[in-house]
Amino acid sequence: MSTRAVNCPNCQKSIQVPAEAAGKKIKCKACQHIFPVPGDGPAKPAVARPVAKPVARPASPPPPPPPPAPEANAPIPFKDDDDEELVPGQQAKGYGVNIDPSEDVPRCPFCAKDLDPPDTKICLNCGYDMEQRKRHRTVKTYQLTSGDYIKWWLPAVIWAFVLINCAWPTVASFFTLEDQWRKNEIMLNEESNKLTGKKEFFVHPMACSVCCSLVWLGLAGWGVPVIVKRIKQPKPTEVEKKK
Repeated sequence: MSTRAVNCPNCQKSIQVPAEAAGKKIKCKACQHIFPVPGDGPAKPAVARPVAKPVARPASPPPPPPPPAPEANAPIPFKDDDDEELVPGQQAKGYGVNIDPSEDVPRCPFCAKDLDPPDTKICLNCGYDMEQRKRHRTVKTYQLTSGDYIKWWLPAVIWAFVLINCAWPTVASFFTLEDQWRKNEIMLNEESNKLTGKKEFFVHPMACSVCCSLVWLGLAGWGVPVIVKRIKQPKPTEVEKKK
């Protein structure tokens, strides 16, 4: 097969083409210009076409990193119906809440019942205390009778009677016991005091007064708390009914 040389009209490079390619279009390998191959006769000069400059394309973003390989003992993830695959840059959709202004009334934080009146301190439905933040327990008790009041106050009355009757002899012993012992010659010693000239006692009356005071204080330690408790709580303790 015979060939012949053809010059590219754009870059003037010599190209070897077959002789049968006369009149057909070929493409220059150097400048990518397409032109017809001239025949044996005088060929028309080919018009050079401007070479289109390649358009710079923006660089594509790098591919995302591959997901980490699951562990051997990792649980199998399950996709929930509410989970949605978000496109990068897209925010998750929230759930809207519709509030009816007519239902914006104070409610009990324990039982969620409406408070009537709204500024009440204790819920009438469940007994929850708004100030102490606790629920009061409702119990059933027996009705108090006059006998319950008598039993409640009887120990305090007895202790008050005992303490009063033991107090005045103890106080009187500090002022009159020495004169009584000396007048009746009780526990008197035959020897007299050199300064006063009076006879001395084997046991001084003040020792008896101190013993009486200690006994009265011991009784008061038992009786005074009972009396104070009855004064602070005049009402007897209610007895709860057993279910």
